[in-house]
Amino acid sequence: YHNVGLGTLVSSSKASKVDVIWVANLYDGTTAEMLTALAAFRAEGVNIVGIEMSNETYLKKWQDVFPTVESYLTKCKTFIAALDASPYADIPVGIVATPSADMKDPDSNGTGTDRLNSWNPAVLNAGIGDAMVVHAYASTATVANFLSYASDHFNYVSTISKKPVWVTEYNLLGAEQSAAQSAFIGDMLTMMRNDSSVQFACLHNLAAAGNNNNAIAITGGSRKPVAALTKMGQAFAGE
Repeated sequence: YHNVGLGTLVSSSKASKVDVIWVANLYDGTTAEMLTALAAFRAEGVNIVGIEMSNETYLKKWQDVFPTVESYLTKCKTFIAALDASPYADIPVGIVATPSADMKDPDSNGTGTDRLNSWNPAVLNAGIGDAMVVHAYASTATVANFLSYASDHFNYVSTISKKPVWVTEYNLLGAEQSAAQSAFIGDMLTMMRNDSSVQFACLHNLAAAGNNNNAIAITGGSRKPVAALTKMGQAFAGE
């Protein structure tokens, strides 16, 4: 958003005919900034299906902004109050949930076990928001059997599924563009499709230059599905 500008993001969303989950900036943004963005999308007829209350706020690098889960929830309440008083009160709100400490999420490296394990109960008991937002990453470097991650994640989701769950990022790190990544993504898709509590699921990320964790590789003017998704598609098609 800050790199390409709000206008470009709105126009590309409209051209792609996609629904949008907007990530509100609770770190250093304002409620006015959030409402301006929502107005821009709605003016162009882009459907916003959810608002995510910031991104991975539990991580160690954000502890100066959110030293406790309570400080994060207090900021959430301010933003939700602004939404409730706006024309966008009908849009569901997702509150950030942590992965469990034993899942060894690579992004959470260095985040204390107590912070990870105490976060979700506090969010569930806060009585705010309409959904829990989850990011699901496995790493070949930290997860002994990453192909069992999908079933582990299914068990984890059951602990927070008192509310709908939005898996707004997921992928396998350390085995990009491999058959292993194809198998991982396929397992995750199967798990999420069969779990009625999972309302939204978004692979991270859609498009980028080269072949990394993206679904579409941008090279010059061409855009092609990356090898991992091509292999996965062939497997699902029985080829």
